[in-house]
Amino acid sequence: MRKDDILSKFQSSNNKIEDTLYKKGFDSNIKNLLLSMFYNISSSYNDYARIKVNVENKSQFIEDIINIIEKCNKIELIRASSEEGMEFINSGITSKIDYDLKNIKVLPTEKAMLYALFKLNDTKMQLDENDGILKISLPEMLNEGRDINNVEIIRDFNSWSWNTIPR
Repeated sequence: MRKDDILSKFQSSNNKIEDTLYKKGFDSNIKNLLLSMFYNISSSYNDYARIKVNVENKSQFIEDIINIIEKCNKIELIRASSEEGMEFINSGITSKIDYDLKNIKVLPTEKAMLYALFKLNDTKMQLDENDGILKISLPEMLNEGRDINNVEIIRDFNSWSWNTIPR
């Protein structure tokens, strides 16, 4: 692949990110958080893919996130020091998602933002009524596993090391 091709793909991805954020009309704090998140993903994705091996290509991963942002109607940052932020922290959550309105309330961290975006995009899986308790728990478990896997690049990966500190 030629140097010009690589540069044009990078510029194309950045332009799409900027266009999407401009069209959505998010305030500057949300835009800055999202751009910082994209920067961290872009800067470490090649090393992450080399270590993990079985991942989709970087441009597709970024495209997926952009598509989720395009579906999102509203993002509200919740300060940790606010009353609602304290409720989040005391409950052990980083975000609240209104799936019907496609709105996100999230603590202002890149990890929380990326996780909330993937949660917003959870797939509605259907199982046969005869599956009993599996009908409720299995789709939720599969979605949660996929969301955690997708956030791994920011949550646990730092260039060539993995953060394995238990939480």
